[in-house]
Amino acid sequence: MSSFISKKQQLGRGAGHRPQFSLRMLFLAITALGLWLGHYVDPVHRLERRLHDDSEHVRLVAIDDLASMGPEARSAHPSLAAALHDPSGRVRSAAVWALSRTGEDWHMLAPLLNDDELRLPAAEAILWCGGDPAVVMRAIIDIKASEASDAAYSLREEAELITAFGPTASAAAMPVVLESLAAENTAVQKTAAGILPLLPRPAAGVLPALRRFLRHERPDIRLAAAEQLLRLGQEARPAAADLDERLFDTDPLVEQAAAAARCAIGNGGGELPEALRAGLASGDPDRRRRVVRYLEALGPLASSASELLVELLGDDYKDLRDAAEDALAAIGIPSVENLCAAIEHSRNPGVRRRAANVLAKFGPRARGAAPILAGALADPSEHVRLAAAAALAAVGERTAPAVLELAALIKSENETVSRSAASAVEKIGNIDGPTREQLREMMRSSAAPVRLAAATALVHCGERNGDVLQVLISLAEEENRSAVDALKVIGQMGQSAAPAGDRLIQLLGSEAVVGAGFGGCPICLAVSDSLAEVGPSVVPRLLESLQNPNPQVRGLAARALGQMGPPARTAVPLLVQSLGDDGECDMVFGCIGGSLVVRDEAIDALGRIGPDARAATHRLASMLVLAGDDPFMNSNAHIVQAFGGIGPNARSALPTILELTSLKQPELELPITEALVRIAPDHPMTLYKLQKAWRTIEQQPVGSYSMDSAPIAEAIWRLGPRAAPLVRDLHRMVFTAPLLAVLTRCHAAYALAAFEPQRPAAVAYLREIAAGREYVSSSIASELLKELEGRCSW
Repeated sequence: MSSFISKKQQLGRGAGHRPQFSLRMLFLAITALGLWLGHYVDPVHRLERRLHDDSEHVRLVAIDDLASMGPEARSAHPSLAAALHDPSGRVRSAAVWALSRTGEDWHMLAPLLNDDELRLPAAEAILWCGGDPAVVMRAIIDIKASEASDAAYSLREEAELITAFGPTASAAAMPVVLESLAAENTAVQKTAAGILPLLPRPAAGVLPALRRFLRHERPDIRLAAAEQLLRLGQEARPAAADLDERLFDTDPLVEQAAAAARCAIGNGGGELPEALRAGLASGDPDRRRRVVRYLEALGPLASSASELLVELLGDDYKDLRDAAEDALAAIGIPSVENLCAAIEHSRNPGVRRRAANVLAKFGPRARGAAPILAGALADPSEHVRLAAAAALAAVGERTAPAVLELAALIKSENETVSRSAASAVEKIGNIDGPTREQLREMMRSSAAPVRLAAATALVHCGERNGDVLQVLISLAEEENRSAVDALKVIGQMGQSAAPAGDRLIQLLGSEAVVGAGFGGCPICLAVSDSLAEVGPSVVPRLLESLQNPNPQVRGLAARALGQMGPPARTAVPLLVQSLGDDGECDMVFGCIGGSLVVRDEAIDALGRIGPDARAATHRLASMLVLAGDDPFMNSNAHIVQAFGGIGPNARSALPTILELTSLKQPELELPITEALVRIAPDHPMTLYKLQKAWRTIEQQPVGSYSMDSAPIAEAIWRLGPRAAPLVRDLHRMVFTAPLLAVLTRCHAAYALAAFEPQRPAAVAYLREIAAGREYVSSSIASELLKELEGRCSW
């Protein structure tokens, strides 16, 4: 019995232990499952799995997403390294970028410099990670030198990378280039000689090496050394004797480069060396082009060459004509006498026109040329007359003959001449009393372009009386090519044009506008823009137009109210009603076809009106489409932008805006980022979106430029100190990251200036670009500097 009880107790204990054992195992299983699920749903591992997808697009998107995560995706390095062997070249290149963005170990990228396809992305990635520029430069030289074809030495692609090294990296790479010039391999020497001119101005420390290379047996190396000494200028004075030896070089290119460098140092006289004269007279256009470039670098020191340069204004090659203009402008006032002589005596109208263009660049400093320019107003060529009249205005002689001649040229059948003349009249600004009287007389001309030119000039002189406005509104009502320009001038008059408000409203619904059809967009938009500039006095009439039966009139009225902004706050109720208006009409925006949708114009208008449109927030939120396959997805971007304009007053819509991020619609990324900055700058998602936006810009293909950098820079400025984590990336983008477009760097510098300690360096960079010769980038940099001056006190 006791034995039976003992066994029963043992069995009982065993039975009691069985559930405990099962619970432990269940707990371990759940833990393991949780760890596995956590690993499975981890964003990095989820993206790594997509790297094996059959679709190239899916793989590319996964790599871009990993790169946007930055160092957080460091664990994906093995997978990204495997992607370097992907069948798709695009995927392999993207993997290189991602490796550089997710880590800073540039040594793992160095072997890729031997890969012909990945060499440039790898070089950029190495520099991005803070790698040694000398390693990159040595690889470029060795690889290019190993290519058999002479075309390899064009260095077209490599030039983009080399010129983007920046001053610091270039200084580190210069010794490698000089070392390669002394190599025994002639291909290496030739490649290094081609790279040397692409680098920024050398430091004075390279002077001993350049002096040695002036005596090199290869002429291309001697030429490269002489050109670098020219760039050094006065700092190359210790090399004067070496340059004197090269003045008798057997190669004429070396001889003329040495002569130019000797002029930069100072050769004891003001005469142009015979080698440079011979180069300008050469039948070889490349040789002439080199000499002109040297003379531009010399500036006023080359004043004795101005007569010869004036002759080149009529050269058969356009690039040489343009280069001669730049060189004469660099020489400055000493070239005025020869330019005036060309205007008076040259038989080539192209020479006369270009000479006048150069004088215009000098501005008031060339006022002494005014009599010659005034005489050129009677030139047989209308191109010359146009250049002379514009130059007179530029030098400060804004006399009646110049204005009258410009007005007459607006009637030219040559569209280029006509537009240039109209532009010159607008720039004249203030003019004397007698000239104003003649302009008033011109407003009675039978020719519409002449009436427009006269009225425009008077408006820019500050005259905004009823007579001027009457002429402009009459021109706007006429069906001719002056109508759009007249409307633009009315807009420039602002609230002074209020008396014309009713007639502009009538024009908005007139047959001339409504019946213009698909090609009538310029005048449609011009009427709308003019009404916006006139201001609040036309708001009641615009509200009436919002209820016009014609959808084009309704859309243009909503657009005008939006352009007017906060002063149109009384229109909010009617604009909210217009959110259900799906009226649409075809339009032409520039040379691109599109549609004007009343609903979208009303949405945009509410956003431009700003915080006073708070009442529209709930209605706008209800219009958001939260499904990715909706055909009206484009409206989401308009709505999100409107929320950004309303600002913190639209905070109630924040959850809905964040829900849109799940749609993964690229066209919504920028509007959402801007809206978050304006609505909730303190929200954690705001900084994340800004960081992701900049990383996307950083990954642009070589040589590309995204306009997205401008609004993102503005968003960072608005965010202020909260964007401090971005300072390091911005600084690197401006000063050390190669292969970023200059315009993108300008916007990054503007954003960097939002942070007080970084401002001096950012402003210095923008000033350097603004002073450059590349028109687009210098214009953008100048505009950004003006914006900064309005926000900061230097």
